[in-house]
Amino acid sequence: MTQSNAVDVTRIREDQRLEQLGKADWLIALPEELPDLVITAQWRHDLQAVAAKQFVRWVMDGINRVFTHDYDPPWDHSGSLRQIRTDSQYC
Repeated sequence: MTQSNAVDVTRIREDQRLEQLGKADWLIALPEELPDLVITAQWRHDLQAVAAKQFVRWVMDGINRVFTHDYDPPWDHSGSLRQIRTDSQYC
């Protein structure tokens, strides 16, 4: 990757990151002792498809999932996931 294509995502507003990163493969430059990571456009597409199928499955099954940090102690930010049965028409 050339320097002109480099993007520092920490300096871009969250709502502009995908536009700045583009639709091609993403190269994540890691510290020198680690190999760089390439996130291909195909990999992103496949992950989106899996996520969409899972979401539809949750809605069709009538399960609402609520992720919260309400009971996290100050040193723990793992959160908890509650699954609540609902009418699938109102998820």
